[in-house]
Amino acid sequence: MSHPHTRVHTAAIWSVTAFVIGIALGPGFIWQWKQSALADQKERLDFAIETTDLRTKEIDMYGQIVALADQYLQNTVTYSKTPSVELSVKMNQQQVQLNMLKDDFGALEGKLSALEGRQPRSIPLIFYPPQPPTDLRATVR
Repeated sequence: MSHPHTRVHTAAIWSVTAFVIGIALGPGFIWQWKQSALADQKERLDFAIETTDLRTKEIDMYGQIVALADQYLQNTVTYSKTPSVELSVKMNQQQVQLNMLKDDFGALEGKLSALEGRQPRSIPLIFYPPQPPTDLRATVR
């Protein structure tokens, strides 16, 4: 049989311990802990949304770059067969547009890579000069 004073002593120790824990953790400890977990989850969700948005913009921009580069390539082929000033001007404008799109893509990639903690990737755009015209004939009149 346990001694009655020992039971009172144990109950007092538990009461004091519970009181000290209650004071240390506070009444809102569980609430604050849940809020902290919710804030972490919201931060991860915001990160996912932001990176997905940047990636979508990158993909759209990359599509524009590919389409414009394809037009440029077609124009270089046309220019090599039948050169014209208008086509040369158009190709120069396309080069400027491609360079601007490439710079914008680089800025987006810089933001995305910083968020993801990695090195930015670049798009290699190589502009080949138009081929010289072929089948030229000089006629004297």
